[in-house]
Amino acid sequence: MGSKASTSDWLSAPAFADVAGISRRSAARILARALDGAPWRGRTLIVREVHSRGGATGRSFQVRADCLEDGEALPTLPDETHAAGMPVPAPAARRSSAVMAERHSIIQPVLQSPSGSAARKLAVTEAARQAGKTKSTIYRWIASYEEQGLAGLGRQATPSRGRRMHFITRGWDAAVPFDDAVKEEIAATLQRYVRSLWAANTEYGWRWVARMAGTRLEELTRAAGFDGDLRRICKLPHNLVMRERPYRALAILKQDAKRWHDEYRPRVRRTRAGRWPMEIVVGDVHPIDVLLPRPDGSTFTAKLIAFEDWANARVFFYPVFLEKGEGIRQEHVAEAFMAMTQDPCWGLPQLLYLDNGGEYGAMELIEDAMRLNTQVRALEDDDELSEQLRNRRRAIVKARPYNASAKSIESAFSALERGVFSMLPGWIGGNRMAKKTANVGRPPTPYPHGEDAFRKDLQNALIAYETHPQTGLLNGRSPRQALEDALESGWRPMAVSPGAVLAAFARDESRMLRQGSFSYDGRRYTARELWGLPAGTALHLRVPIFGGREEIPVMAEDGSLLCMAQAERLYDVLDREGAREAGRRQAAALADIAAMRADIDPIDGRDLLAEIAEREGSGPVPESSGIVRLSEGMEAVGRALERAPAARRAEKDEQDEISKERSWEARERFLRKAGAAR
Repeated sequence: MGSKASTSDWLSAPAFADVAGISRRSAARILARALDGAPWRGRTLIVREVHSRGGATGRSFQVRADCLEDGEALPTLPDETHAAGMPVPAPAARRSSAVMAERHSIIQPVLQSPSGSAARKLAVTEAARQAGKTKSTIYRWIASYEEQGLAGLGRQATPSRGRRMHFITRGWDAAVPFDDAVKEEIAATLQRYVRSLWAANTEYGWRWVARMAGTRLEELTRAAGFDGDLRRICKLPHNLVMRERPYRALAILKQDAKRWHDEYRPRVRRTRAGRWPMEIVVGDVHPIDVLLPRPDGSTFTAKLIAFEDWANARVFFYPVFLEKGEGIRQEHVAEAFMAMTQDPCWGLPQLLYLDNGGEYGAMELIEDAMRLNTQVRALEDDDELSEQLRNRRRAIVKARPYNASAKSIESAFSALERGVFSMLPGWIGGNRMAKKTANVGRPPTPYPHGEDAFRKDLQNALIAYETHPQTGLLNGRSPRQALEDALESGWRPMAVSPGAVLAAFARDESRMLRQGSFSYDGRRYTARELWGLPAGTALHLRVPIFGGREEIPVMAEDGSLLCMAQAERLYDVLDREGAREAGRRQAAALADIAAMRADIDPIDGRDLLAEIAEREGSGPVPESSGIVRLSEGMEAVGRALERAPAARRAEKDEQDEISKERSWEARERFLRKAGAAR
């Protein structure tokens, strides 16, 4: 990258930023991570921490200059990546980088003296005293450095390095009576559980993971047949759970997508080279940082629905002035898209690249029509777009969440705000509390010239933006010049009729017919073709998502247009026209019913029942498996209940007559006895 530097040179973060061609903030972040062992551009940086007035809490970092040079043979880490895209650390190799930096800083003053000289001997003694090491250690480091370079200052591999000394911990291995196969199985299960804990939540600390994993190890050990002092032998150390910590990447990706996309997701650079106008159009919604007044005295900022032509960076504006509490809806985006298609300089795009917001849901409706104009080549320089184009054959592509940097229109918004909109009165710079206007200490003054003037100013701002040369992707041309070059090369916009766009931007709905009409959004709709249909008929509607909806298309079962249902007119109770209209509808319904009679034959329901009974016959009579016997008293009750109510009433009447006769006979006997006694 730069000229050959002395091995004694250490670069500060700003100097590193200049050499690497990156921002100072990025340089500080890279060096901080490199101190923990993270590689940068495939190489290991030797970084040390120094204390100074700058940096957070007086901390700053320096990087060895020679480890940035292409010719220096430095140890680099393997390019290991996790499935989620985050680097998997190699702890031993990264710790070795810090050890090399520390040892080199200790022996560096010694190396300034000639080998074997008295000055070298004195320098070794002083270095050993300051480092708290023996002189033999300093001499051994110097010999290793002179023989192997920086790599010789790293920790030397021991014979046991890379060979597992125990399955889980020494205490657990010694306490349990299992063979190696069982220990291996338990260790693998525990390792997977520790990884799962790290992947479950970004807030888990190592102590919590160790506690939960230790409990799991107790369960596994007990299930394998050992039930000793499990809590003591199953306690897990810090290093065991921390070596699985890279699996926290899964939790970050799942629970903090913005952090993952901002800090870890690899990016690709995009290019406009080889693109035709309207081949790719990027859409987004942007609040204009100009304060506007409402009639009630409140203020607001208008929303700008914008489309950028990827090939030439020109932008189409569609401002929306919302009421208080109102947000951008799907019909607003659909109206903006229709306005773009009707502009003679724009027309129908081949591919739309949109945000994931719900306000873009209606754009899926236009996709079928757009496929007729889709001839987009695969974008070899853009993995996201090319993958969706190859695999899904979509005419509309949605940006991934938290991926604002993928939409080039964001840079266009920034250029418009700072370079053009800031010239308008009422500009607040995205923060109405910052008061970037002349009224410091007071509320900002809103735009004073009215809505029509503001629309005109937006168009003037657009002209100023499109005629301004741009560096980078346009190579000094303005968006208008890029469009003119395409026109000279033969490009022409694809026109589309307003009716086609209106038909595409309609939703499929269903409604039930009641008395020749149906209800939609609080209004009743009817048509002559619906008057003869029975109540409860399910109607298939194609409802436009924007406009007055004075008419709603009703579709037939084969997909053809059945009728255009008109919004119902309300008649006054004394208006004779209402009675005449009711008569016309009834006559039409009866005429339709009469026409239906020609297609039917009369059917007698009694004949149908008789036919079914004759065809099916009587069902089988099963043979009894026995009679249930009860007590004598219960059977007497049952026999009484079996008799018909009429028989029971006749028996009761007979008993009543007998009782009456006996009563008269007793009375006569009594009277006779009384007379004889007198």
